[in-house]
Amino acid sequence: MSSQILAGAGPYTLTKTWEVDGTATDVGAVTIGIVDGNGDTVVSSGTSTTNNADGTYTYSLADQANVDQLTVTWTRSGTGADLSEQLELVGSWLFTESQLRAHDDAAITASDYTDDQVADTHLRVVDYLEHQTGQSFIRRYNRVVIPGSGRNTINLADGDPQLASGFGFEPSRFGQGCDSGVVGDGQRHRGFVW
Repeated sequence: MSSQILAGAGPYTLTKTWEVDGTATDVGAVTIGIVDGNGDTVVSSGTSTTNNADGTYTYSLADQANVDQLTVTWTRSGTGADLSEQLELVGSWLFTESQLRAHDDAAITASDYTDDQVADTHLRVVDYLEHQTGQSFIRRYNRVVIPGSGRNTINLADGDPQLASGFGFEPSRFGQGCDSGVVGDGQRHRGFVW
């Protein structure tokens, strides 16, 4: 399960605890690298982080305006040892931490459950609802690779209107003249072949 942050609400402070034999340990310099869901570089690998001298390392990530799935790789300098994690940029929250804490007659205080426990429960509830209903209630990144057919029409998820209406592409990846449009049959049409 990946952590979630809200797109457009940055900058974000990313924190990693480096453990050796289960104990947070200052291992010297640790660098960071981040790529997005397309594999494009967001933060170049080898970028310095802040060593808090207690086994935790932080990095301030600039605001990210769009939903995306980031892969964050923390690397211990001089050893090549790394730790990777997924970080999802979402477009909205289904509910906030304070709403979750106040959802019952008895308020759930920070002494009852830590912020990390509440955040984990939040992710579990959202994932459970999406699994049960087959749809997302918040804007999320989803990359679907659909092979071209050699024609000027490409089928989008067998006519799934939700995918077809949200379909987008990057002109830089397809060249100029991307004058395509989605029609009611769930197909994307353009003036040249896919």
